[in-house]
Amino acid sequence: MLKTIIAGLVLLLSLPAFAASDHKKRLQPHLAELWTLDHSLSRPESVVYDQQHDLLYVSNINGNPSEKDGNGYISIVSVDGDVIQQEWVSGLDAPKGMAIKGSFLYVADIDSLVEISLETGSVLNRYPGDGAQFLNDVALDKAGNVYVSDSRQQTIYRLKGGSFEVWMDDERISEPNGIFARHGKLIVAAGDSSSERPGRSRFLQAIRFKNKKLKVLGGGEPIGSLDGVEKSGVGGYFLTDFRSGDIYHYTKSQGAVRIASPEPGTADIDYVVDQQILYVPILNTGKLIAYKVLWCK
Repeated sequence: MLKTIIAGLVLLLSLPAFAASDHKKRLQPHLAELWTLDHSLSRPESVVYDQQHDLLYVSNINGNPSEKDGNGYISIVSVDGDVIQQEWVSGLDAPKGMAIKGSFLYVADIDSLVEISLETGSVLNRYPGDGAQFLNDVALDKAGNVYVSDSRQQTIYRLKGGSFEVWMDDERISEPNGIFARHGKLIVAAGDSSSERPGRSRFLQAIRFKNKKLKVLGGGEPIGSLDGVEKSGVGGYFLTDFRSGDIYHYTKSQGAVRIASPEPGTADIDYVVDQQILYVPILNTGKLIAYKVLWCK
C-alpha cells in the first residue's frame, strides 16, 4: 500500500470553526489528500463509512460490472488507509453502491439488492428487482426505506417493508446513477433522455417522496458522466464524473464547480461531514483516496 501524507497538515488545526450556516454557504471547498490506498483493491466502485465501528466498507467489482460471475466482494479498510480484511464478504457478482441502515449493509448487485449483517458479514437476504439490469447507487430516507438506481433504464427501485419494487419509472430520469435522500427529496444524477448517450450528460434532479414531483436543478444543464452524489454539509453536494475523473462541488448559487481531478474512474463517494473527510474510490486503477476538505473563502 502506498500512503501519501500531505505536508503542512498541521495547518488544519488552526482553521476556524464554522459559524452560521449562511457563512458556510459562502465558503469554497479545497481538497487536501490525506492518503491513497493502492494495489490492494479490485475495481472498487463504492465506499461507505461505518460510524459505529469507525471503518470503511469498499465494494469491489473484481471483473465485468455487468457479469454475474461471483467474483465480487466487500473489503474492510481502516480510516488510516490500511486493509483490515480483503474479502470480508465474497461471492457477490458486481457489487456497486452501498448504504448502512442500523446493523445492516445494503449493496446493489446487478439485478438484486443484497442485505448483509454488519456484525457477522453474513448475507441475510437478496431482493431481486423485477426487470432490473444494472442496479447502481443506494440511498436511505428518514423512514428507513432503501432506494436503488438502475443505470441501464429510467428506473428507481425501493425496498419498503420487505418488498423490493419499482418506485419510479420515468423517461425524465434516463440512466440514473448517483442518488441521495435529503429533506423529503431524492436527489438523482440522471441523464438527458434526448441525448444520444444520456449517461454522459447527467444533471441533478430532485424527486419529492410524498408525490414524486420532479424538479430539475441547475437549469438542467448537463454536467457529465455523474456517478457519486453526497451532501457537503453546506447546502450543496459533492459529485464525481466517472469518465473525466473530475470531482465537483455543486451549490444552487454557483452550479457545479470542479475542485479536483485525480484520474478517470472516480465512482461512488462518501463524505463524513463531522470529520470533513471525503473518500473517493477510483474504479479504473483500484485506488481509494481520502481527502480532507478545507473550507476557505
